[in-house]
Amino acid sequence: MQKTLLILLLLASLAGYAQVATFDVVMAGHTIGSVKVLPQDDGARLRKRIEAEFSVPFFSGSFVAENQFSEGTLHSSLTEQTVNGKRREQTVTTRLASQHYRFDLSEKTDRNRKWEVVAPIAHTITGLYYQEPAQVQAVYSEKFGAMCKIRKLGNGSYSVELPNGKESVYSYEHGHCVRVVTELAGVKLSIVRKQRPL
Repeated sequence: MQKTLLILLLLASLAGYAQVATFDVVMAGHTIGSVKVLPQDDGARLRKRIEAEFSVPFFSGSFVAENQFSEGTLHSSLTEQTVNGKRREQTVTTRLASQHYRFDLSEKTDRNRKWEVVAPIAHTITGLYYQEPAQVQAVYSEKFGAMCKIRKLGNGSYSVELPNGKESVYSYEHGHCVRVVTELAGVKLSIVRKQRPL
């Protein structure tokens, strides 16, 4: 009986770990959207994926970021942003060789911008939703195609300096991301986890 109870408790905890983590996107005290952090897919390539949706007067849209890792190193990434039903931006990062990547940016103003990133990439912005960056000094921004410095603020919070000069702050409880404070079009917003980790 005790063995059965122990197995059921273990399975329940594993099922909880594999669930989608959901966040509310809050701007000026109003919930304007949501972010889903999908469970890691531990197949031949480790997959991390977030999906976001937002809606404000005159604008609605979505953002998706997906990373594929192989042996602890980024293999490829994709981000896609849509606004009012039209794709506004898409980025693709592809590993060419060890510590050597190609970044492709497609958008209206400049249809094909490409450059190379020469750096070891083991951590990404998307990954910050999955794991606290306790020993990490920099993460790769899949949206900007550049490495971003991380600064520990204390109390489980970390500042990430983005290439556009803005800063995002990620906060953690028990190693789980519970809040992100960032900026969108000059307005501060918070991304707050709905279910707090135990």
